[in-house]
Amino acid sequence: MASPMKPYITKDEPFGPIDSTDIDLRDINALEKLFEQHNRIYKNLHHRPSIIMGRKGSGKTSYLRAVFFDKKYNYFTEIRTAHVLAHISKVIQRITGKAVFPETLAELWEMILWICVLSEIRKKDQLLSQDKLSLVNVYLEKVGVRDTSTVDEVLWKLAGIFDKVLEEHPEDGITEIIRRFDRVTFDNTTLSVVDSLKAADRNFVILMDSLDDFQLDIESVSNSMMGLLKFVGSMNKPRDVVDIRFCLPTELYRRIIKISSNPNKDFRRSLKLQWTATELILIGA
Repeated sequence: MASPMKPYITKDEPFGPIDSTDIDLRDINALEKLFEQHNRIYKNLHHRPSIIMGRKGSGKTSYLRAVFFDKKYNYFTEIRTAHVLAHISKVIQRITGKAVFPETLAELWEMILWICVLSEIRKKDQLLSQDKLSLVNVYLEKVGVRDTSTVDEVLWKLAGIFDKVLEEHPEDGITEIIRRFDRVTFDNTTLSVVDSLKAADRNFVILMDSLDDFQLDIESVSNSMMGLLKFVGSMNKPRDVVDIRFCLPTELYRRIIKISSNPNKDFRRSLKLQWTATELILIGA
């Protein structure tokens, strides 16, 4: 019987693929064996950091993908398309114009990412009761993403809705978008999902990777990122059943800090991937 490691251990890559995304997600055994769990960083991961920071090649993607064999999370949605997020960011900036309010932008990102969660969670058999499943479907239909099957489709549809709202309400677009999201119905829908997760003793995580190419020097993306950082910083509280793991490149740390409206709060649950010499020697051994 062929070893699950055989496709990944080669002469050129004796420690496995340089890019962890080269490992097929169906090969859970290989993914787990190639992930070093005996180190300080992995132990700190169990403290549920909302932001994972590291240089390119430090293992940010590998730490995201640990959820596939780690028993902490039962469900997940993976947001890996930076160009889709960048497009939404540009649309958000067009809506906000010169008036940038971190709280409002954070609320908008909360709704965007929760809609991704709702779109994914409705596919989970027997998690939601029939009435709660109906509540989720009705809300998704109301905001225009009922017929989406992937998170990419959700994000693209939302970006299209934002564009349309901006054309119709150029002076007050963001207020109109939040009104269409219907905060009361949104809260009722998300609360029903949270209650179902708690009752089933299940946890959900939003994985956000591949943000190395975000154009943070562009004002449109920077302003939107400020709201996203504020929302991410508010996640992963002790009793939360929906977490987020958000990767950021250390190379852009200083610029990201300048974007943040409150670094102490936004980065209070962050983890920096920084390997020690001892850990590297153990991996080599």
